[in-house]
Amino acid sequence: MEFFRFFDAFAGVAYSIAYSSVAMRGGELLDVAKPYLKGLWISLVLAFAVYLLFVVLGGIGLSRMAKKEHKKYAFLGFIPILNTWYAGYIAGKANFFGQKMKRAGLYAAILETVYIAVCALDVLSEFLIYMHPMVRSGLDYSGLDVSYITANVGELPVWLRWLFGTQGQVWLGIVNITFFIALIAFLAVIYIALFRKYFARSPLLMTLLCVLFPFRGAVLCAVRNNDPVDYNEYLRKRMEMRRRRYTPYGGQGTPYGGQGNPYGGQGNPYGGQPEEPFSDFGGNGGGQNGGQNGGKGTGDPPSDNPFSDFD
Repeated sequence: MEFFRFFDAFAGVAYSIAYSSVAMRGGELLDVAKPYLKGLWISLVLAFAVYLLFVVLGGIGLSRMAKKEHKKYAFLGFIPILNTWYAGYIAGKANFFGQKMKRAGLYAAILETVYIAVCALDVLSEFLIYMHPMVRSGLDYSGLDVSYITANVGELPVWLRWLFGTQGQVWLGIVNITFFIALIAFLAVIYIALFRKYFARSPLLMTLLCVLFPFRGAVLCAVRNNDPVDYNEYLRKRMEMRRRRYTPYGGQGTPYGGQGNPYGGQGNPYGGQPEEPFSDFGGNGGGQNGGQNGGKGTGDPPSDNPFSDFD
């Protein structure tokens, strides 16, 4: 799949160079089919070279993951289309809109095959159009630079006439984007499952780099040394760490570090053992049989006279 993204990028550059080089020479109507066709061939070679590099990088990453999980047939990670299935095989069960899916990798590989066939037909049609002698591409200098392709459609073969016409281009575009969206959905499913095992910190980011951008091979190679983890256990530990980090004052379930009550006491505030708040004023409380801070006490109940201090 990435091959056609690389090809489109290089072909766009070739398109600009071809028309710019012709425009520099001036003229009423200048043929640019030949320079652009040459640029297409160069784009094809460059795209294949870059794609091959990323396939090798992705194969290295998948084969390393397979060895860590004792999976067989690690060489499948180096084979296009099959490496998509193998990534799903390593990822295991995937979650597709709340439903567990065992064969997400297989479905993604099938969709990728169809998508590649459609893209190949699109690229082939572009080559055939520019290579056909009855097709001419040019620049029209009539105040504005307008690039176009012209041909006597009636003189073209029937199969090329359909590709050259608007109807063929529209249908190819519809089929292409339909399978592309479906493929993106299934690739996202398997790579989220894969990176939850090998990059649990941010599986969504790595999935986007693999699915929306043509960097799948480089990303798989980058995480090859990570050990597989249980994603649910990973989340549980992170939640536990956050809970401990944000518990007030570092206590175990209570503020101020106490066990069961504030201020560090065991069973009552202010550190006393019995629940007598007036042990400092004598009486029968304030510690064990009289309190540690309020003396031993008399053992008698306190006086009912509120003015006993003046007697």
